[in-house]
Amino acid sequence: MNRLKKTLTLFYFLLIFFGLGYFYMYLINTSPEYPLLKEELGTVVLSLISVFLFFGAIILQVILHEMGHLIIALLSGYDFVMFRIGSIALVKTDEGFKFGKFNIPGTGGQALLCPKGKAYDRYKYKLYMYGGVIANIVVAVLCFLILLSVEGLFLQIFLFFMTALGILFSLMNGIPLSEQIVNDAMNAKLMDKHEEYRVFIKYTLKLSKSYVNSKGLKDLDEDELKYLLETKAEFAELDLLKGDYYGEIGDFERAERAYKKALEKSFLSGEIQRLSVVNELIYLLVLKGDEEFKKYYTFSFRNSLTKVLSKMISGFHTRYAVAKLQDEDYKSAEKIKEQFNKYKKGYIFKAQVADVERKLQFVDARAGEPR
Repeated sequence: MNRLKKTLTLFYFLLIFFGLGYFYMYLINTSPEYPLLKEELGTVVLSLISVFLFFGAIILQVILHEMGHLIIALLSGYDFVMFRIGSIALVKTDEGFKFGKFNIPGTGGQALLCPKGKAYDRYKYKLYMYGGVIANIVVAVLCFLILLSVEGLFLQIFLFFMTALGILFSLMNGIPLSEQIVNDAMNAKLMDKHEEYRVFIKYTLKLSKSYVNSKGLKDLDEDELKYLLETKAEFAELDLLKGDYYGEIGDFERAERAYKKALEKSFLSGEIQRLSVVNELIYLLVLKGDEEFKKYYTFSFRNSLTKVLSKMISGFHTRYAVAKLQDEDYKSAEKIKEQFNKYKKGYIFKAQVADVERKLQFVDARAGEPR
């Protein structure tokens, strides 16, 4: 059923894509300016200008999408944490606003804001989740209306791209989809359906605010920690947070149990979350010299580690542990550490940097001096 749904979704997107392509060709071929511009500039230059306008429209629609999330969240009383386009992020710390870097594979941007109140309190979320979709739809309609009344082929092409991409972006984020990460509509759907997932999202938003200020799970209020640790979770996400908490305080046995419990359950929040749990579990097993890590260190996971997690800060400590403790490849381990030292420069979530540094030190302490 899921495969059929994905196939139909892909078919609909391809249908829309080719339909928009048809209208683009109709636009330029019916323009009285096109023959003159073609003769004056040439087909290649015209194509390059169109490509430039296309990518400009993509960047602008990404910015507007994230601005939609940002504006609605601020109007809902959320606290600003981060606004990101690509890997460039503006973040608010206790010391003020700063620029840094952060990225999640498969995303073009992110507006990260935190609701007020305790992590387990109810909060308004639906408009925040759909803010980007609303912005893309509004901009698409406005650009289409302007397109109908303006002259100038290049302006028309740009407005067409803005209209088409606004429609595509609104569909891509307005139809519930879940692959490596869940999109806006799927987040809203899961939050409607599962209170546990709403709680998980608010915990992660609060943690993001803490991470930029070099604080972690252990720094949450006592009642928030109690709620997290004592709640019996139906799904994997809260067990993931429990494992992260125990890892922060150095209780690796409880962290391992929490991660294993998470892997016995369904993940609502996408494949990257499951990969992250496997990643942490492998690190803990390798660190204590447990051959059980091979059960999780599959070809599929190694492929994901290379293509996905290695582009995130969570991809360093497990690779380092395997290289140094399992493979005894000190040259590769040193290269991984050098990569991390470059990666962490400007990285906005300082608490995560400190956590990975600590995990690398645990590996060094267990390995001793290279033989």
